[in-house]
Amino acid sequence: MGDIDLSEPTGTFQALIRNHGRSRWNWRHKRKAKEVVGLAPSPNGAASHEPFTAPERFRDGFRTGWNGPIRDWPRYGRVDELPEECQELRANYYAVVALCDFLIGQLLDYFDTQDLWRDTALVVTTDHGFLLGEHDFWAKNRMNMYEEIVHIPLFVHDPRRPGSAGTRRSALTQTIDLAPTFLDLDASFRARSPER
Repeated sequence: MGDIDLSEPTGTFQALIRNHGRSRWNWRHKRKAKEVVGLAPSPNGAASHEPFTAPERFRDGFRTGWNGPIRDWPRYGRVDELPEECQELRANYYAVVALCDFLIGQLLDYFDTQDLWRDTALVVTTDHGFLLGEHDFWAKNRMNMYEEIVHIPLFVHDPRRPGSAGTRRSALTQTIDLAPTFLDLDASFRARSPER
């Protein structure tokens, strides 16, 4: 995957441009979900998912000296790789996280330059964590629900509540809460809902 050029809006950025200013995005029109929620062009979406591949400039800070075969997709299960292989897998994961950090930074910059903060909600979260050898496991689905798997980030910008900026909450949230939260962010949908 080559370096990503976001000088011309694509993916989410293009969706933001097309839909900015509408009181409610018209969800009845058939749209691919990735057009609305995708973050950037990449083979695996801009996510820290396998394969752990990132442009070279994001790998530079994580070189291990590994000269063996590519290590970008850990086996789900117990760690049985050599320590050097584990180090290379982690380095490739960290490079993808650095790419995600860069892309989220680009998105935040785009919110700044387009003045989207005043009327556009932004939610950043994930569906699960990932073990990188902690508890002697790789990945997410063949072990107990360790803290690294279930403690996930959730950042919400709600333009209706500017006084809440920068606050932290200690309340428990679950991914099942996300859909009602998204619907609540769209007051026009809520006002027309037959259940209310």
